[in-house]
Amino acid sequence: MRFLTKGDKELFLRYAIPCGHVLVNRGDLRGKTLLKLERDLIAGRNIPESTARRIFKVGYAMCMLIARKSGKKSIDMDVIHKYFWEEHVKAIKWRARMYPDVSVEQCKTYRGRVVSIGKKAVVMTSGGKKSFRKEFVPGLKKGDRVITHYSYVVEKIGCED
Repeated sequence: MRFLTKGDKELFLRYAIPCGHVLVNRGDLRGKTLLKLERDLIAGRNIPESTARRIFKVGYAMCMLIARKSGKKSIDMDVIHKYFWEEHVKAIKWRARMYPDVSVEQCKTYRGRVVSIGKKAVVMTSGGKKSFRKEFVPGLKKGDRVITHYSYVVEKIGCED
């Protein structure tokens, strides 16, 4: 099973890379590797699917499972959303029992609205107003509706218009 498009692979990585900080803290991933992956994604460089699969084993496996259960032959945007918007929190809670370093609240994805843009995007979520990195989603504007994960805005899902 593969990603349906390059855009789907990039979407998966925007959601998965924030989890990489947990992997670095555990010693399962080198900080330099995560930084390079992040920079390559921001620069639009091609990141091999094998890299995504190797580094983000759990997320990739869960997306494959969701795709199969949905009768799909590829991981697409709907599968990625299903995992990170609905199923991810279940996986986090399960993993938090084995790895107490996982902050369930921090690792959840949140919907929010951009309230201001500066060096970072200030987003109002159900957890309150917080600053998030915006490099994964260029061109954000005040009023945009977004999804956040850890300290990143990972996807724009609409605007105030």
